[in-house]
Amino acid sequence: MNVNTNYRKSAVYNQATSKGEWLLVPTVLLPQSFELPYEHATANSQLKVLASFKEQAGCADYEVAGARELAIAIGMNFVRSGERLYKDLNWGYCKDVIYDSNSVVLGRAAVGHFSSHGLRLHYDEGGPLSWIGLALFRKLL
Repeated sequence: MNVNTNYRKSAVYNQATSKGEWLLVPTVLLPQSFELPYEHATANSQLKVLASFKEQAGCADYEVAGARELAIAIGMNFVRSGERLYKDLNWGYCKDVIYDSNSVVLGRAAVGHFSSHGLRLHYDEGGPLSWIGLALFRKLL
């Protein structure tokens, strides 16, 4: 996993928002989404696990979380309860893609590893890793 502090803030946290929304963010990453690539045309992927989850749960309105929404939800949970979600080596892939200054894709945003040093935002090239699952949210309104 690579870290590039010059681009991560501008690529994710400086985006304009259109309106406020209530989001339900699960406290765990999508089960069975670890050790899979984010998307893949022929093999199993995290997006295929999400489609199966939505079908089995009978709930089509779960989406891949955005990095900013996920970071805010994790931070607000910590303020409310003192509990650190996505701690240790747990990371959640998000729908955001991080670009460099030349608009070259660096990788998919991942939020997690919430320790006493803070919550981290990094990017990864999308390989199947045992410690990166898929982060979800559900719009309530």
